[in-house]
Amino acid sequence: MAATMSGTGLTFPDSSVLSGIIGTNYIAKWATATQVTHGNTQDAYLNLEVIMPAPKSNNSRYLVMSEVHCDDTNSGGGGVGLSIWVENTVSSYWVNQQGTHADYYSGGADHYWTIQSMIMDDGNVAQSPAINTSQRRKYRVYGDNHNSNMYFCTTNVGGRIGWTGYLFVCELDGGLF
Repeated sequence: MAATMSGTGLTFPDSSVLSGIIGTNYIAKWATATQVTHGNTQDAYLNLEVIMPAPKSNNSRYLVMSEVHCDDTNSGGGGVGLSIWVENTVSSYWVNQQGTHADYYSGGADHYWTIQSMIMDDGNVAQSPAINTSQRRKYRVYGDNHNSNMYFCTTNVGGRIGWTGYLFVCELDGGLF
């Protein structure tokens, strides 16, 4: 005999019940940029922003992924990393900061980079504000560099096709946790 579904529950032949949310409930938004901000300063805003609506649950989580392409100035050593910033209707904080040495090299040469960041924001990581159903969240990506010789690209780097950066944010409904 097969299991039967009723409302948000699933009843098995031995009368055991799986209740709660059946299926995946999520909201996903993303931003891409064909030209991110061309900057070589510490914490350079890269023109990547996603505004999420108020979450479905205070227990929701946000999967945040970003990728940015960059190039150096062919000078001495340097490094690069990404930072994810979040703002709710009350405050703003860094969710994740990779630091300027997330990827690092020494010596002059022509280097191209694809820098990635991925984090699960549960409202408790780093300085992230608590997740609250009455507050939308805005995510942004910032580039960090060491020795001020890394540029977050506005041009086609190394034959790249497509965007120079993206930010993807997906709310995972708190009922799943």
